[in-house]
Amino acid sequence: MNYPILVRLETAGSQPHLKRPSCAEAVVTALYHGRDQHWFDLLGFAVLPTSLYMIIVPRSQSLVSIVLNLQAELGPLLNALLNTNDSIWQAEFEIAPIASDDELRPRIEEIHDLPVKAGLANDPTSYPFSSANPRFKTDLGRYIR
Repeated sequence: MNYPILVRLETAGSQPHLKRPSCAEAVVTALYHGRDQHWFDLLGFAVLPTSLYMIIVPRSQSLVSIVLNLQAELGPLLNALLNTNDSIWQAEFEIAPIASDDELRPRIEEIHDLPVKAGLANDPTSYPFSSANPRFKTDLGRYIR
């Protein structure tokens, strides 16, 4: 599978576990760790209080393995940050294959606009936990606006 896939992971019970900046930053760090381990190419992402949206191209692992590894890596860390033993993630996740290059940029822009639609930022570039933020342009610049 060498095509982009939009993946959406929700927090358990739609709890805003990722609202804390430390938790959202942990998710971003885990995404970059997975990318650096060549599990996937990371084309875009947004970490919202109750969900993670990412557009990836699986590389050395299957999509299911990628999600399970991210959840396994993040679970104990997020539990420690939130001082809980509860499950952080819903077991199910949603995927949407991106069939063409013409569809890729609009899908990335769509996830970049999510923080604005949720009232978390005035514009996509000001949201710190999205690949629209200028701090990620160096790493993901060829894919994002």
